[in-house]
Amino acid sequence: MILARWAALCCALCVLPAAWGEVLTLREAVVEGRRVALPHDWEEGFPGFSGSLEYRLDFAAPQDDRLAGVYVQRACANLEVRVNGEVVGSGGRMAPPVARTCYYPHLFAIPRALLRPEGNELRIRVAGHAVEDVSARQRAGGLSAVSVGAIEALQPMYDRQLFWNITAAQIIAAMVGVLGLAMVCLWTLRRRDSYLLYFGLFTAGWGLISTRLFIRQCRCRTRRWRS
Repeated sequence: MILARWAALCCALCVLPAAWGEVLTLREAVVEGRRVALPHDWEEGFPGFSGSLEYRLDFAAPQDDRLAGVYVQRACANLEVRVNGEVVGSGGRMAPPVARTCYYPHLFAIPRALLRPEGNELRIRVAGHAVEDVSARQRAGGLSAVSVGAIEALQPMYDRQLFWNITAAQIIAAMVGVLGLAMVCLWTLRRRDSYLLYFGLFTAGWGLISTRLFIRQCRCRTRRWRS
């Protein structure tokens, strides 16, 4: 599985320069009647807010007949995407406890039947938390720039981000966890060397903590939530 993802990443990097020019990047949106620049952090304009906000963006449909898609590099904590009023994708649960996908990129296909020759509307509902309600600023509410284009042009961007954000973290967590368990097993054979136990528990704990980067569901609730 890891080798397959690595091969896919290499292929993506090879075709990325050609595909990049086929993508339209949207860097402005309207939220609660306000025009904001993307990327947008909720602390800029909505400080202390925990709940869900809807971003509205207008875009032109791709000119060719290839399958279109929408790519979002980051939406924290989770998102739901609608094109011209129809849901095309979601990162998971949008009500508390919200799925945690802050480190996950998102790529959704847009059926051609949903697209108009002009005047297409993209609505992205983001569920998230205020800075003071989360353990790290990276988990606070916000939305990155949004890209629209042929899905085959967006796929390399998605694959690259997924590898470095998620797959690499999974590899490191697995390696550190295995090392920690190996040290604990070695300690059972050499009980006098207590440092092996301490080191093993430390590294196994480190590996366990690292899983927070890619675990999506957590049965925990924020102190405040407004829909």
